[in-house]
Amino acid sequence: MLFLNLLRDPSTSVTWMQQVLSLTGVRLEMMAVPLCLTTALRCRRTWTEVTIVDGDLTKTKAKNLATDKKHYFRIFAINKVGTSKPLESDAVTPKRPVGPPGKPVGPLEAKAITRDSVQLDWKPPQDDGGSPITGYIIEKREAMRMTWSHADKTTDDQTTRTLKGLVTGDEFYFRVAAVNKQGTSEFLEMPSPVTIKSPFEPASPPQDLEVSEIRRDSVVVTWKHSKNDGGSAITNYIVEKRETWKTSWAHVDRARGEMTTAEVIYLQEGTSYNIRIMAENVAGLSEPTELDEPVVPKSPYKVPTAPVGPLEVTEVYSQSVTIQWKAPEKDGGLSIKRYVIERREAKHQTWVKADSMRPGTTSCTIDKLMEGGHYVFKIFAENDEGLSPPLESDAPVTCRRAPDDASSDADYSPGGSESDYLPSCSEPDSEDESDDDYEDQVGPGVEGERGSKLLSDRQMKIQLELVHPLVMFPLPSPQLPVHQLKGVKH
Repeated sequence: MLFLNLLRDPSTSVTWMQQVLSLTGVRLEMMAVPLCLTTALRCRRTWTEVTIVDGDLTKTKAKNLATDKKHYFRIFAINKVGTSKPLESDAVTPKRPVGPPGKPVGPLEAKAITRDSVQLDWKPPQDDGGSPITGYIIEKREAMRMTWSHADKTTDDQTTRTLKGLVTGDEFYFRVAAVNKQGTSEFLEMPSPVTIKSPFEPASPPQDLEVSEIRRDSVVVTWKHSKNDGGSAITNYIVEKRETWKTSWAHVDRARGEMTTAEVIYLQEGTSYNIRIMAENVAGLSEPTELDEPVVPKSPYKVPTAPVGPLEVTEVYSQSVTIQWKAPEKDGGLSIKRYVIERREAKHQTWVKADSMRPGTTSCTIDKLMEGGHYVFKIFAENDEGLSPPLESDAPVTCRRAPDDASSDADYSPGGSESDYLPSCSEPDSEDESDDDYEDQVGPGVEGERGSKLLSDRQMKIQLELVHPLVMFPLPSPQLPVHQLKGVKH
């Protein structure tokens, strides 16, 4: 009779009883006869030899049996004559013992290494301990240290994991253990350290950085793509600026990798700036490319040139003056917005805004002036950049009421045809001013201040009143000496 006993590994202990077999009155002992033990799956009906033991044994172990399947065993007695008929057992089903899983199967490999991460791959353990694998524990150790620290933990049976947040340039050992409901397996350890670094190189610096446009508070820069992308596509170009007197750089913009132009904004007009640019890919930033020389923001436009003169006075009244001018020759690259008119009294230095005119108008009537006041005017042209240099009147203008006598209008109208100098005559102040000292041939028919004919052979003082064609009042005239007038008697 065979006795079967299931073990934990899984295996089965097979035990039988010794018997003495008698054949035709010959008594044989099995004690010294070797035995042959075989096993087979009844469903397959194929027997497989398990082991041969000495004839004096009555127990052996059948190892590495398939779990959850029925097994049958039979045993033969063998002697020098031959083999006996088999003794067959009942069915037995080996069961896996429940416990922690076996160690994961190596090798533990590091793949997809970047500058801050690594992917680990391994194989599941051959023995799950009779309970499904619920996850894996991953630990790391710096190459210069002896202690392990927790790196990550999975909650499934996946045998690959990416560890992130590592430091570029550091070296690490890794190990992994399987987990089921019964416990944790032994660790599968990596035999050599892994250096955390990117498989790619930074791109080469951008090329030909230059300024394409300068504005009042910004500049536009252009460049060419890097010659070498380091094995990874350029994702961005980083633009930075700094004032020339500073040492630290300030971030300006992150332009997309396909772009080759950027605007540097929020600059201070008149301040000198350095500008640089770097290419960025998965490996990091390239070496910077810097402008050959600093750039100073300024407006590309200018103020207009001064309005074209002369500044003409076309009408003068007791409390107003009309002036006109011509448009400036250059507008500074921007449209003229308006003309600004200022005035001041001749005896003062302070200018006061008088009026402003639309760009298409080149004349202006300035009112609210004081009768008898002497005024100077100037005109500015203005665009978005500011005011032009002024066009200023050549001489003061006096506001005076027009004379009532229409016959004398020609003498006071701007642009009149009379002489600039109108003579007046009077007797000499004293006899010291004799004609012996000053003689002149004034000529016949010279009229005096009141239009009377001068008498010949009389000593007279001639005083000329200077009348400017644009000014409606007598200006101070030079005092001329007494002349001996010789004319025609009437």
